[in-house]
Amino acid sequence: MSPVSSRPRVTEILLWDGCLLQRYATAEKRKQTEKEWEEERRQRQRQTHTGHTNITILILILTMSTKDLESGENGAARSGCRRMDACLISAVLVLFALFIAALAGALFFALKLQSQMNSLREPDGEYKAGSSAYLRATNSEVKSGVMEWESIQYGKGSTVGSKFSYHSDHHSLKVNKAGSYFLYVQLNLTCNHQCESGSLDIIFEDNTKNQLLQCTVDLPKNNQPVAHKCWDVIPHLVKGSRLLARISSQTDLKNWVLGLNSSGFGMFLVDGLETE
Repeated sequence: MSPVSSRPRVTEILLWDGCLLQRYATAEKRKQTEKEWEEERRQRQRQTHTGHTNITILILILTMSTKDLESGENGAARSGCRRMDACLISAVLVLFALFIAALAGALFFALKLQSQMNSLREPDGEYKAGSSAYLRATNSEVKSGVMEWESIQYGKGSTVGSKFSYHSDHHSLKVNKAGSYFLYVQLNLTCNHQCESGSLDIIFEDNTKNQLLQCTVDLPKNNQPVAHKCWDVIPHLVKGSRLLARISSQTDLKNWVLGLNSSGFGMFLVDGLETE
């Protein structure tokens, strides 16, 4: 073979090898590109899975937090209700204790007063001299002005003790010993015919016009009998004080009648009480 005829063959071989190399390079590049794509796809899948996992964990955390918050709120509400119930029960118990204490004090005072009243009487019914006085009404007519009284005789004594003296001309009771006194009055009234409703005041005062007790009696229109009691403690009366009672009213009292045997007033010494 001649040199001239062999050159095209060599050129052809070289071109063929170049094509093969180019195809191989292209195939390798394609493989590398596919690997990069596959690696990028896997990375994206991992990122997506990680994101889903994070979202799931966040949802679980929020759910648990909401449950804890609701549980705390329910516990706080139950605790508040328990505290409120305890406060209400305590308040009721305190009020009940105060009511019992007040009732016991009132009962003790009433029993002590009854004991003192009973101690003023002798076994035969006579009043002990000195410490007490009782006067009953002598005029059944109910009208404004000074009331009239009288003592009640019991055997050798009367209902006016030696520490008192009654002056019928002035209708006044004189105190012969200074001290504190318990003053009480009881009125019983009945209606004869078509009495007007209204009220009357009975006022006790001393000789210096010092008011010691004021008692208001309501008079109904239905003609029912009326019984009324008033009392008070006079902190101090000087020796020689004179007490009298006045009726004052703006109502027409002409048909009202005072019960004589059940209407009167009395007083007794409460400090330095003497027994004889």
